[in-house]
Amino acid sequence: MMSGMVYCGVHPSLASQLSVSPAYPPHQTTANQIPLAGPTRTSTSDQSPLRIPKESASTSTPTPAGRAITINAIFSQLNPTDPLYARFAAVLASPLVDGVSTALNWSAVDRGPGAIGGQYQWRAFDSGIQRFIDAGKKVNLLVQPISYGSTNVATPSYVMNDPSVVKVSCRGGPGGVAYTDFPVVYEKAFKNAYKGFIAQVIQHYANNHHIGYIRFGLSVGNEIFAQCAREEAALAGLTVPQWRDQMWFHYDKEMMDYEKSLNPTMEIESPMTPWGGEAIWTDTEAANAVADGFGFGCQGLQASDLARYPTCTADWCNLFNKYAGRGAILELSTLGPSDPTGTCESPSCAPGQRATGPLPQLIAFAVEHHANTFEIYPHDLLTAFDPKHPRYAEYHKIYAAAIAAAHGQ
Repeated sequence: MMSGMVYCGVHPSLASQLSVSPAYPPHQTTANQIPLAGPTRTSTSDQSPLRIPKESASTSTPTPAGRAITINAIFSQLNPTDPLYARFAAVLASPLVDGVSTALNWSAVDRGPGAIGGQYQWRAFDSGIQRFIDAGKKVNLLVQPISYGSTNVATPSYVMNDPSVVKVSCRGGPGGVAYTDFPVVYEKAFKNAYKGFIAQVIQHYANNHHIGYIRFGLSVGNEIFAQCAREEAALAGLTVPQWRDQMWFHYDKEMMDYEKSLNPTMEIESPMTPWGGEAIWTDTEAANAVADGFGFGCQGLQASDLARYPTCTADWCNLFNKYAGRGAILELSTLGPSDPTGTCESPSCAPGQRATGPLPQLIAFAVEHHANTFEIYPHDLLTAFDPKHPRYAEYHKIYAAAIAAAHGQ
């Protein structure tokens, strides 16, 4: 891990323990994960197989004055061959689960200019999320322009092969992996291509009441990691603080304003990620989101937040206190799957599980401090709702009760 980097999100080394399929982290979907169902007669508008009625148009992002607390499953595996696909029906059947937050890789839809069937092909992804819609759940999209890990399958090949895309290489990404030819996201060639995809996502799902919210990642995954910060600062001839203020924060604000200019009819939840232990990163990113009427959140809730309050991971406690009552999304996910025992030790623990701790006290603490949207890992929801889960007998009552309490039920 890069010295000084703090990740407000899933650690990719957790993949086999956290995901419902050992092949992919829970926030990551590959472009070829879902087989295409027949020919794809797709264009920028695409003939989607989804049975999704449209609602009347809206010209601005809704920001209701009040908000009920919502519980969302992080369940990105859309393929019926996944080993836990069938068992997840117990989670989808629960009225305490409001939605499913699932990753959408840029490359899964954008096949490039001139692609047979059209550049933007939605059929496979829309077929995958139909299960959640049929279960009556909202679908939240976690859009990923670059993959977690050293193998980047999220960025379309036509973008990565564009000689005008500026790239750097560094170590110390999520999991300490090496990044070779990492695209500099704020340079025009990459940024403008990604803006085109953002516009397509908002257009494709416009006025669709089955879509809950969208989080557009701005770097690695569905977050805004300041990846290769030192290398990019050196490339610009700046110190890291200078680069942060002049380049990174400008990029974040530009992208927030761009998303706002598209008049999304769904809610937008913006990412925020700390770097070097400094709150200025997340404080600025949250302020940029709120200025455009967007919500924000952190994927790093953990036991130490209770002990160190109000100095919580990514400064979320102070930020939620500051922006509470405005009706926007204030979202949290745990650092990893929870540890019901509160005592697990390696190697029986998944990495990060011990740091996360038991889920019930985390949910209660987060609700007390204004969190209104939760993304919960599959194995925690299976603990609460799946009688076949090995920890169901011992822990399902307290886990389900904690989720019900958050709902006010």
